[in-house]
Amino acid sequence: MKNTIIRILVLAISLAALTACAANQENLAGKINGTRILYSDYIESYRGHYNNFQILNNRAPDAIEKEAIKSQTWTDATKHVVLNDYFKKYGISASSQEVLDTLRVNIPDYILRSPLFNINGKFDRAVYLQSLEFDSPHNLQPLRRQYRDYYIPVMKLKEKLIDDMLLTSKEKKLGARILQSKADIEWLVLDARNIQPVITEEQLRYEYEQNLPQYKLEPYFSLNYFRVPVKFSKTDIRRSYELADSLFQELVLGEDIEAAVAKRLPYFPQLTLKNSGYIRNNDLDPDLYASFSSVEEGSYLSPLSDQDAVTIYRLDKRTKSMSSFTSIRVPYLPSDASVNFTLPEAQNLRSLVKDLGIDAAAEELDLNYISTGNIKPEAVWLDDPSVVEAVNLELPGKKPGYVFKPIYSEAQRCWIVACLNDSRLEAYKPLAEVKQELTEALTLRKRADMARHQASQIIAGNGSYASTAQKLLLPAMTYRTKLLERNVDSIFFNVMHAHYCKSKQQYHELGDLILIPRVTRVIRDKSIKASPADVRRLFKSTLDPEWFDDWLDNKVAKADLRIYADI
Repeated sequence: MKNTIIRILVLAISLAALTACAANQENLAGKINGTRILYSDYIESYRGHYNNFQILNNRAPDAIEKEAIKSQTWTDATKHVVLNDYFKKYGISASSQEVLDTLRVNIPDYILRSPLFNINGKFDRAVYLQSLEFDSPHNLQPLRRQYRDYYIPVMKLKEKLIDDMLLTSKEKKLGARILQSKADIEWLVLDARNIQPVITEEQLRYEYEQNLPQYKLEPYFSLNYFRVPVKFSKTDIRRSYELADSLFQELVLGEDIEAAVAKRLPYFPQLTLKNSGYIRNNDLDPDLYASFSSVEEGSYLSPLSDQDAVTIYRLDKRTKSMSSFTSIRVPYLPSDASVNFTLPEAQNLRSLVKDLGIDAAAEELDLNYISTGNIKPEAVWLDDPSVVEAVNLELPGKKPGYVFKPIYSEAQRCWIVACLNDSRLEAYKPLAEVKQELTEALTLRKRADMARHQASQIIAGNGSYASTAQKLLLPAMTYRTKLLERNVDSIFFNVMHAHYCKSKQQYHELGDLILIPRVTRVIRDKSIKASPADVRRLFKSTLDPEWFDDWLDNKVAKADLRIYADI
């Protein structure tokens, strides 16, 4: 899933910035059909493509590949501009409700296969639907954006282009003629189920390796870690005292408490202002309760210190059994010298953990460590994103027992010494466990491939393959006639379209069956009503599956691309 979403982000997010240019902005990278492309936005899009390459290939691109990435950036940008021009032309857009309705019913294949939504090998629809609507437990905003900005509008654009460009009056007349046709058709029917392909161990191994991400087990890891608090110097403590004292002096002179704190936050963002709400006096610290008892409501207590901070209290309200107060906490902030002074202690702890193991090291030093338990790679196990990120960057490839270098947490004011307890980041189901599943899937695919090969040989005139086919003659067949109890109106339309256009007949697939037609006689019954809706529906079945991509590639090739600056 991850790679697919990356591809979506490159197209649907990076390129979206390329056309967001104001009228008077300079420093252009170029223009596409008159649409201005800012250089900064072009660079952002290029970096998205570049990062995508690195993630997919696990390496940086070489010089030739960099040129290909630049070319692809411009190509994708041109596609984006062309599509948006046509969306504007036809007034095409997609609402958030359309996106949700579409994705509830039509779940992308890579989502169905994703380990994020599969529990014990079964797709969890409830987890998917909740993520789709609330981005919890998994963020599907990129998927919704892709469907809103591209997928649904493109589906609507295809319908517009069919009506305006492909379904000409000539095609409509031909379609009506086909629907009024009665044809004697001789069918050769190949049943893929009669083919028994041999599946070798080498084929199974190759198939397994090609589809390895499908068999990935849900990743997790677990850490044990020590907190090594920084020892504050007298200078660190004095700085906080001085700030608390200046605050206190202003407050007792009548300064608004929120204003006093706000003007200091730019240079001391660790200040916190908190209202306690009503607390029972019996639950208060006895010394604090005694101090409150000696002052009036609205009065401030002189700054009080503890091992981590200096705190200023204001008594807001006092009842018989409860008190409410506001506090300003001024934490001690260690200087670089204090942080570095504590580093050797953290390094020595790391060495001891490496030599003895975490349990023996904790016992030897009479320390306690914290365990995260099994957590997902994206979990925030510490209230400091910088430490979590540092561990995640170092985590790949590390084995249980690995001890990370000490990481300083500014938010926690301590060094973190972490040890990898367990890790399953790149684990997969073994081949033996999925062998039966692979064999069945590979057998079905090879059966179909071999049946198609036989059909191609028959169409090419190799009669030896025809002996394995069943012959069926359907006289006076119309588009409503069933074949082998199945509806084949689109197949009939395609066969007759080729017949009237004097094109070579092709084979057609119907489940496990391959059908090869030969039209022997045709009459036209004008009494049969040719519905325009049926003509349009069945005409679409004659279109090449790649017709829209070919159309878009043609528009890109003809686009007026002017590059003023490149990387």
